[in-house]
Amino acid sequence: MHSPFLLNTVVDHLHTVFDELATSKNVALIINIDPILHEGYIGDELRIRQVLTNLLGNALKFTHQGSVVLEITRTPSDAQQQILTFSVKDSGIGISQAHQQRLFQAFSQADSKITRNYGGSGLGLVISQRLLEAMGSQGINVIK
Repeated sequence: MHSPFLLNTVVDHLHTVFDELATSKNVALIINIDPILHEGYIGDELRIRQVLTNLLGNALKFTHQGSVVLEITRTPSDAQQQILTFSVKDSGIGISQAHQQRLFQAFSQADSKITRNYGGSGLGLVISQRLLEAMGSQGINVIK
């Protein structure tokens, strides 16, 4: 449901949820917001939170040292609309190019060792991708 929301409210929520986990793992949790962004937006705040919670949770799950970075920037668009881009980058274990193709298939994980070592079904990325598609987003892209 599209309604007004404050970007800082979303960011504060994510920081509250993940700061303790990051600190306990000695991983830096960094959130960079482009200073030219507006404070308020119209969109589906709940879905945005769900997707970012899943992506940051996965990044922290698979990162044992270094950092997890959330960057929020503006994608060039017309003057009537501002489109945000959310990027999550980490220094985690990574994923091979061959396994990236299966990331967004229901109940599929890149490698069966992942389930044994880290738990989870891999369903979170599928749900996140579908939530983004429902909002008219270009979805999740994996960039190495």
